[in-house]
Amino acid sequence: MRRKRENPDMADIQYSDRFALWVIPEFPIDLPWVRDRTPQPGEEWRYGLLEDIRKNGMKNHIAVYGHTPCGAISPKYKTSWNADRDERYQVRVGTNRLWCLLELGHKTFPAVLSLNHGMAPEHRGLEGHMIKNEDISKYMTDGQCWVSNHGFGLIQAVPPEKEYSAFRQKI
Repeated sequence: MRRKRENPDMADIQYSDRFALWVIPEFPIDLPWVRDRTPQPGEEWRYGLLEDIRKNGMKNHIAVYGHTPCGAISPKYKTSWNADRDERYQVRVGTNRLWCLLELGHKTFPAVLSLNHGMAPEHRGLEGHMIKNEDISKYMTDGQCWVSNHGFGLIQAVPPEKEYSAFRQKI
């Protein structure tokens, strides 16, 4: 059952009984599933996003899923970004920003992580603090946040390929 939020900046929030949300200020970027992905022709906008992050820092935390009954992500969610990754984690929102951080030489990134109830980030060698579902908008500000039993993320956010479409750089 969904509960309507009075805050117009947030989408409907459903309290998940499958996972808890954690803020991880320094999620390690060198996990095996994180790898370089050089922009291709038509993706010049990535360099605009990179310059924005270089000048202004990260606006949003990267959304990382770590919840499922067995700890593995369904094969239907495997992509070129996560095909060979650590099965415990899946970047669901922020792969373009993650590429930028790699290019800028960062070793960690700020993340909102979902973990099965009863698991704590320390079990996986991470440090962070738990947040309430309704507090997710403090960490993901570029759109409307949603949380359900299936996951969490943003809707109605401007995609970076549109926001930085005017940026031109030769590839």
